[in-house]
Amino acid sequence: MTGLKKYYAPLIVGLAAGVLGIVPLVKVLSCCLIVPLASFFSLLLDEKANGITGKTEISKGVIFGLLTGLTAAFFTYSLDLLITFIVKSNDLVAAMATLPEMLENYPVDQAQKQEIMRLFEGISTDISENGFSVFYAVVYFVYYFLLYPMLGMVGGIISTLVRNSGKKNMGNT
Repeated sequence: MTGLKKYYAPLIVGLAAGVLGIVPLVKVLSCCLIVPLASFFSLLLDEKANGITGKTEISKGVIFGLLTGLTAAFFTYSLDLLITFIVKSNDLVAAMATLPEMLENYPVDQAQKQEIMRLFEGISTDISENGFSVFYAVVYFVYYFLLYPMLGMVGGIISTLVRNSGKKNMGNT
């Protein structure tokens, strides 16, 4: 298999994981469960589509996990920003009412609590009025594009090890 065709599985499964990453209630599982499982399913889909029966190299698990994580990050990030822009609200805006109460439990001084409130109020105001906040976009970009690929690679490595443990080496990777 040559070219981009060999990477269809992580792209397709990454898209599905990215869409699941914005679904309310399900998105809580995105970082820790959906992305690593998506890496597993991308490897499984590749094996089934290409008739691979032998052991898979760890490097393939890493690459598939990375691509699955990057694809999931791209779609989750893009859809999150798009929906936030359209509805001019998101989880952060909805949580603003409870933020002062939550900050009372953190061991920081009052000046830092006020600075945190000012920062979050600015983000919330930007999103409520314009549907967009540069600071929010940058923070979430870093979050999605660092965490999802790392979790994808971990999922790819674990999936490869688990799947290989039950296979005989036939040299067809």
